[in-house]
Amino acid sequence: MAKLLIVEGIDDKYVISRLLQRRKITYENFEIHDANGIKQSLNTFYCAIKSGNYEVIGIVVDADSDLLERWQELRKRLIKEEYQQIPQNPHPKGTILSDPEEELPTVGIWIMPNNQKTGMLEDFIRFLVPEGDKLLSIAQNQSDYSYLARLARKARYPTW
Repeated sequence: MAKLLIVEGIDDKYVISRLLQRRKITYENFEIHDANGIKQSLNTFYCAIKSGNYEVIGIVVDADSDLLERWQELRKRLIKEEYQQIPQNPHPKGTILSDPEEELPTVGIWIMPNNQKTGMLEDFIRFLVPEGDKLLSIAQNQSDYSYLARLARKARYPTW
């Protein structure tokens, strides 16, 4: 059976692909699907669960401004799909749910940046930048000139 990883956008797909390559993790046995936004990511996730075509389904979404709201949105739907023992909060190392009767696919959930804070992909990337990295200060200067302050981090880490 197939395995699927759903991500919000092309940047997420690129970053995850590069991380897998750097860690020498092959991902030939699963597809990374860029769903083009949070709404479509969630819809794709729920449809994939219902389809019966997947053994394992993962989803990576941004917490954005409210981690718990994003988690509750996912949790509520997983309860509707009859998953059991869904924690009240996302697990700090990622949440994995499996069906003891093996009728439902195993699902994995990661909420950017770290399953504990609000934020997005770019905040996750910030954790990967070595402390004192000189290239980051150059990228920061370049991106801060051309973006509004609240959007600067969206440009800073891809620029790095």
